[in-house]
Order: sequence, then structure tokens, then C-alpha cells
Amino acid sequence: MERTTGYLFLIMILLLSSVLLIVDFPGSLAPPRSEKEIVLRSEYNDVSTDMTVDSQGNVIIVGGRMEDTQTSTARFHIVKVSSSGEEIWTKTWNNSLFNMLVSVEVDSLNNIFITGVEGFNQENTTGHVMKLSPDGVIEWEVEYAGLAYEWYDWPQVKYFFGLEFDSANDTIYVVGSLRDGGHRTLIAKLDSSGFELWRTEWEGPSDSNGTDVAAFWMSSQEGLVVRCNIYGGDDPVHPYTGSCMASFALNGTLMWNRTVRDYIWTGIETGTNEFVTPTDSWRGYNQVTRFNYELEEISSFDLDVGEYYSISIDGFGLNDTENIIGYGTVTSLKAGDSVKKGYSALFSPVPHPQTLVLSCSTSGEFQWYDFLVLGQMSEPCGMRFDSDNRLIIAGHTNEGSIGENDIYVVFGFRQTPFPLPYQTLLIGFFPLFNIIIIALISEFEVLYAKGRSIFGVRSPDWNLRNAVKRLLLAQAISLIFLFTYLVGFGSATFPAPIVYLPHWVLALLLSLSFGILTLGLLFLRVRSRERTRV
Repeated sequence: MERTTGYLFLIMILLLSSVLLIVDFPGSLAPPRSEKEIVLRSEYNDVSTDMTVDSQGNVIIVGGRMEDTQTSTARFHIVKVSSSGEEIWTKTWNNSLFNMLVSVEVDSLNNIFITGVEGFNQENTTGHVMKLSPDGVIEWEVEYAGLAYEWYDWPQVKYFFGLEFDSANDTIYVVGSLRDGGHRTLIAKLDSSGFELWRTEWEGPSDSNGTDVAAFWMSSQEGLVVRCNIYGGDDPVHPYTGSCMASFALNGTLMWNRTVRDYIWTGIETGTNEFVTPTDSWRGYNQVTRFNYELEEISSFDLDVGEYYSISIDGFGLNDTENIIGYGTVTSLKAGDSVKKGYSALFSPVPHPQTLVLSCSTSGEFQWYDFLVLGQMSEPCGMRFDSDNRLIIAGHTNEGSIGENDIYVVFGFRQTPFPLPYQTLLIGFFPLFNIIIIALISEFEVLYAKGRSIFGVRSPDWNLRNAVKRLLLAQAISLIFLFTYLVGFGSATFPAPIVYLPHWVLALLLSLSFGILTLGLLFLRVRSRERTRV
């Protein structure tokens, strides 16, 4: 009976090991993903639009607070968090309905400059440029009437209203889309007291009906670079006929403008006469392209993360090693493609976006990508490096309703190698199980031949050939049933149910197929042995 007991022990070990793999036990031993993660919980729907880090390592996040979901009203919302993750202060106020802070920068004295919109998604939007003290006290405010701004609009028609602080000259550059009687790109320069030094209103290329700015950054050689949508008409579905880029000198003079072939959302300058930007491909906004300012493509790669609905790369930052760190969102179809702290699998029947982080070199070579999963969904508003070169990511997330977001900050996010695909070891479950079971039945057959009962049962059906045959039949029927239910035979409308299930389900389904193959080989072996005996 010792050998029989040994086989039963092996079966128990196999079952226990499989359960541990299913619950992702090896992943719980993975190193921590960051130094600190905080979520600023409130009873309201707090969303983020931009973030920055001051000289003391404090993180400032701006966005909106929606306190009445019935009317979708929103208030200006700004939060300051210390470098250790403690909330320093939170300011929330409103001028009217539909308020949203949309951009934030700091100067060398840690004064805070923000832009916001009053009446987003409305016909008449007013832009606000404000200076706050490090304590959050508003020192001055300038208004820009007749702007266009829509929150959470499609990227192709995304309206931009933001600012850049020029620390060399202690001045502010503001860029937005004017809609007071036409479509024009607004560029203005303010001093640190809020006085407007000059403004330029650009209608676009000579053959256009106007422009709406969608991206903006400062260049060391090219001045102020803007990317605009070219307005084509009042078609509500296709209002734009193309895109263009333009460069303005620091005095507001137009230097050049060129038609853009690829859709450019935002960008970051990485060297003389070159920049990196996300562009669109057939899989989404997952393409990273390096251009020169003549808009000639230097290099490009597509970021593929497996099966997904969509990918969106929202922006980039540079660290001291001159690696480019990008951030955005990914909406995954595959369960387990996202990782939660210790690489624990996270899946849901209704996929929501999660934060995507990627790295590439300034020469445009892809290095790595990773996910930061917080709650049912998470969307980043930006990433920066502090004075210690720690990567800080901020945004909003939720663990329940989509209408109940909270601000999150992750300090010192570190990319770590993805763990070995431990759950793929489940593919060996049924082949090993079948081999152990057949060996156990072989021992029972020996006991029966010696006149001993098996669990009190004595029957001529207890033989190896019948056992293999019945086990093969049972598993074949199970495979047909599970395959039909989980995979199906193709549908042009909906994905197969297995797409929404964790990876271990697919691994066990494949294991069942290999187990049947193992039983088939064993059955041929047993039948051949019986014929030899006869």
C-alpha cells in the first residue's frame, strides 16, 4: 500500500500547487512597485487634469471636484501633497458652473501658476490664469473670454488651454483656442504679475478656415511650438480637415507652419531639431514617433501590450539619464494583463482604463512598459521627476462607481521585470494528473489480482484499460463542452467569454487538451500491452 499512498500524496501536492498558482502565490513575493502610494479619498468625484512638482518635492495636482452628479457641476480643485505623501492643503472653489483647472506650473520660489476654464463643454467658455502663493492664496487672476474647452473629448478634437513658465525670463506663456466669432489659436505672454506683454491670434494656414490648438511646448531652438487642428466647417462629426504645426518666436512672431501628416497629440523636445510625440496607428494612439521640425520621421515604434480595446499615450518626461518616460492609459481585454502591486491579476467583465508607463531612449528605441493599477480604473494626469530623480505619477482612480473618483499619487514608481509566467505551469496539470491517476489505478489492478478489495469494492471493471478509456471519454466531453461555452466557434459581434476570464482558465483549458492527448497515448500503450499478453 506504500506506493498507492505515495500516488495519493502526489495528487494532493498537484492540487495544492495548482491552487497556489491560481491565486498568484508567486506574484505576492514580487518586490514593491513604488516607495509610497496614496489615495486622497473624499465623498465627491475628484478628477485630475495636470500635475507638477516644486523644488521641495511637493506635488501639486489640479482638476475638478464634482459634488452634484445630477447636474454634473464641477468646481476648481487643487491639492498639494508633501514629498512624503502627506496632504498639505486642498483648495476648492467655483466662479459658476462647470469649472475645471486644466494646467499647473511652478516657479523657483514655488509660487503656483494655474489655468482653468469656467463653462467647459459650453458655448461660452472663459479661461482663467491665476497665480497662487505656496500656501494656496490667489495673488492675481486674468481672464480670457471666448475660449473653447471640452473635458474628456475625443483626442482628435481635443481643445487645449494651458501654460508654460519660462524660468529664464520669469514669464508665462498661455495658449488656447478662441471661439469668439471664429476659430483662432491664442498665444499670449504674461509677466509674473499677470500683465499681458503681447498676444498673437493665429487663424492658421492661408487656405484654412481657422485653427484650434491641441498641443503646445517650448523649444530651445524653435520658440513656442503648437499643434493645431485645421477647421474645415460646421460638420458636427468631422469638423477638421487636417492638422498643422507652427512655431512662434518669443515675441509672438510666426516663424513657420507646416501640415502634419500623422496625428500628433503632444510632444517633448529631445535634442536639436527633433522631438518625440505619440501618434496614431491602427491599434490606437500607441505609436511613439521621433520627428525633426521639418516633420520628417526619424524613427518609430508601436507599443503592443497584447489584446486590448485601446491604448493612449498622453505625454512624456525626461529624467537625468535622458530616458524618455511616457504615460497614458490602456484598456485591456485580457484578464491578468494588468498588475496590482505584487503582480496580482486584476480582471473585470467590463474593462476600464488603467495607468500605462513606458520608457524609450532619446534615439527612439523602446525599453520597457509597465502598468500601475489602482482600483477598478485609473487615469494619469501627468508625471514628473523630483530633485532626487524619483518618478512621481499622479492622476485619479476609483474602487467603486466611475462617478466617485479620488486623486492618487505614486512616489518613486519603479519598473521591475515582469515575473515568470507561473500560471502557464497549469498547462501541465491534466497530463500529470492523468499519469498519476493511471499509475494509481495500475496499483489498484495489482491489488485486485491479489484478491484484495479496493475501498471495499471488488469488480472485474477495475482494470487499467477500462479506466483509461472512461477517463479519456469524460475529459473529451468536458473539453467539448468548455470549448463551446468559453471559446465558441467565432463571432463577429462579441468577443469570446474566455477573453474576460483570468489567464489560469485558458491555461487549464489547454491543459485539458494536452491531458486528453496523454490519455490517448496511454490508451494505445495499454491496448498494445494487452494484445502482447494474449
